Amino acid sequence: MRINYYKTKMVLVKENGMNYKVDDDFQVTAPDKIAKLIYELFDLQGEMQEHLIVICLDTKNKIIAVKTAFVGSLNKSVVHPREVFNFALLSSSASIIVAHNHPSGDVRPSQQDISVTKRLSEVGEVIGIELLDHIIIGNQYDELDVKYLSMREEKYLS
Repeated sequence: MRINYYKTKMVLVKENGMNYKVDDDFQVTAPDKIAKLIYELFDLQGEMQEHLIVICLDTKNKIIAVKTAFVGSLNKSVVHPREVFNFALLSSSASIIVAHNHPSGDVRPSQQDISVTKRLSEVGEVIGIELLDHIIIGNQYDELDVKYLSMREEKYLS
C-alpha cells in the first residue's frame, strides 16, 4: 500500500502592488493606448531583460488587472500559457492582451513571438478567454510617440 503524504506550510508574503488612476470610461480600444499604458506602469525604457505583461479585461474591455507574468533574458522570455491564463482566470477575465518589450528596440516579432502568440490564442479559445492582441514594445518612448507592433494589426492574430 502506498500513502502520499503532503505537508503544507503557510507563510505571509508581501505582495507589491499599486493603483493606477484611469478615467472610469477608459477602454482598451487601440494598441497605442496599451503601449503607452505599459510604458507608464512598467518603466521599461532601458530595461535589459524581456518582460511579458498580462492585461486582463472585463466584457467591456476595461482593464481589471495587470501583472508581469515572466521576466526573461536579453532576447528571450520563457512563456507558458498556464501562468498567463491562471492569472486571467483568477481575475475573472473575459479577455486578455499580452505585451512584452524588446530591449534591442526592434519591434519586429521573432519566430518565438509568433508561435507563442498562436499558442496563447489557441489555449484562450479552449478555455473561453480571448487573446485580443499581443503587443511588442520597443525601447523608445516619449509622450507623443511609442514604438510598438500589434500582432493583430500585422495579421499574426486573427
